[in-house]
Amino acid sequence: MSFETAKGFTQFEWAQPQSGRRLASGWVRCTGSDELTWSLEVEGRREATTSSAQIDSIRAALTGWLTRFPSDPQQFTAFWVKRPFPDGEPIREPERAFGPEELRGRG
Repeated sequence: MSFETAKGFTQFEWAQPQSGRRLASGWVRCTGSDELTWSLEVEGRREATTSSAQIDSIRAALTGWLTRFPSDPQQFTAFWVKRPFPDGEPIREPERAFGPEELRGRG
C-alpha cells in the first residue's frame, strides 16, 4: 500500500508472494465532500464504487477488497510517497509496522 500524498490517492497492490505477479491494483481517492471513490483493476478490467468517508464505510470497502484478495498481514508493507519539493523526485518512506490491535481491526 502506498499513500501517494502528492497525487492525492492511496494505492493498493496485491501480488503472489512467490512470483510477484500482480493480481490486482486498487486506488482510493477523495472525490467529494464525504465521498471516496474505490477503483479496482483486475486482469485489465476496472470497476469503481463510492462510499462515504466515515470509518464504518471505509472498513466495509476494505473488507470487500480483502475478501476478494485475502492478504497475509505478515507480508503487508506500506509506504508514504512524498515530494520534498514540487519538482523534486518522489521519496518513499516506509510506514511503521501495524501492532496486533491494528491487525485485528481495533484502534
